[in-house]
Amino acid sequence: MNKQDRFLEIYEPCRERLWKFILSFINNRFDAKDIMSETTLRAYENFDNINDNTAFLSYLFTTARRLIYRRTLFNKRIDGSSKFEPDDIANSDFGAENLQQLNELYAALDKISKKQKEAIVLTAINGLSYSEAAIIMSTNVENIKKLVFRGREKLKNLLDN
Repeated sequence: MNKQDRFLEIYEPCRERLWKFILSFINNRFDAKDIMSETTLRAYENFDNINDNTAFLSYLFTTARRLIYRRTLFNKRIDGSSKFEPDDIANSDFGAENLQQLNELYAALDKISKKQKEAIVLTAINGLSYSEAAIIMSTNVENIKKLVFRGREKLKNLLDN
């Protein structure tokens, strides 16, 4: 199996989660696609140096995170209005009501702290473990747990109102 086939075998299962992660922080689809492409290119270029699937996943999200921060700092705006369109959801059975609920969730996520939002997006939405999120966010597992807990509390209050 050649490098490209090995890369695609590991990359494809992560692709949608990576896209949702990027899109949750970048509200401009053109910029989000640019970051997705740059992340994918860097991952492919460094693929031979990545030891296993967990390391690959961490590398992908860490690279995307750095590119997001670089882009938002350069543009003097942090975060934005995260809004999903039907094309952003891989499951075509995802109804309009669910899409509206998803957009309400992301609107509430935009109102909590950046770190809490990132911890929740990585763990609760993208399904990464606390330890994987800790590696990506350059912190420890306990801090991730606190960020997720406090973020969920704030989200609950925002969504109940």
